[in-house]
Amino acid sequence: MADKRVAVILYGADRELWEGSGATLVVRDLNRDDMRVLARHKLNHPTVDITLRDLAFDTGQVYGLTIDAKGHRPASQLIRRSSFLRQEGDRRVERPDTIFRLMIVPKRPTPLDLGEGYQNLAALGSTLTRFYSEHDYEELEPRQQMALLNIEAKLRETYIGHDALLSYVTAVRGVEPDRLFLLVESRLKEAVDRSADFAAAAGHPAPPAHPDFPAYPDSWKHTRFEFGNIQLSFSRTTKPFGVPAQDCYAVDTDIDLARGLGHVGEWLDNNVIRRGMKTDQTLMYALLFAQGILPVYRLTQ
Repeated sequence: MADKRVAVILYGADRELWEGSGATLVVRDLNRDDMRVLARHKLNHPTVDITLRDLAFDTGQVYGLTIDAKGHRPASQLIRRSSFLRQEGDRRVERPDTIFRLMIVPKRPTPLDLGEGYQNLAALGSTLTRFYSEHDYEELEPRQQMALLNIEAKLRETYIGHDALLSYVTAVRGVEPDRLFLLVESRLKEAVDRSADFAAAAGHPAPPAHPDFPAYPDSWKHTRFEFGNIQLSFSRTTKPFGVPAQDCYAVDTDIDLARGLGHVGEWLDNNVIRRGMKTDQTLMYALLFAQGILPVYRLTQ
């Protein structure tokens, strides 16, 4: 059993420090049937420090932190022993404190600058602008534009070795409100399969809206974060669209809201998943921010 100090810095959807009122931070013990409240604090300032006393982490215990405010989606974070581990040289050291940077977004936020999204990608030198035109981007609905920008950011900031996943992309075949259909270099599939940062996951069938697309049975999910991880589902073979010159896989790419088990799953359902539809890209935006990933657009607070 140990005392742990947690510092929370709360931001609004505009990426500025939270200036609202009425926000409440609650920490629950997800290892108990009653999910007992361990701490409850009103936030009168965008930063708060709490001490959680006598926490056990010896058998994989998990604790859930949420921040609620009227008219907003909750900001959520799971607390595990790994939350307090830091790399110091060649050693992993457990510290008594940690910091979470969370975002709380309105239930109906407005994208602030989606119109400049494509130019922002071009300014970054994003690989996607080589395979997807500005005209095609402008033809997308706002939800599709947000999905493209969110998943682009996730691919850009997720690495296998020294290479970002985005560097493997060779074409964009389709954009949906919750996923991208891509072509990638064939070597990516083997690299993902070998990577210790990815775990096997359930694949996806051929999408009904695209009858010419293949099924995506071979799937892996990144494992770094508690939820909001990239999932890559590959076609069975290369040349998925019958083009002889192609030596690539088709990939169904999405950011997955994984449900946990037992009380953790119940907490995730109540605080992350049910309060935001899986296709709601504003929820994904907040999760990416908590991971230190910034899409190239903003939301209104």
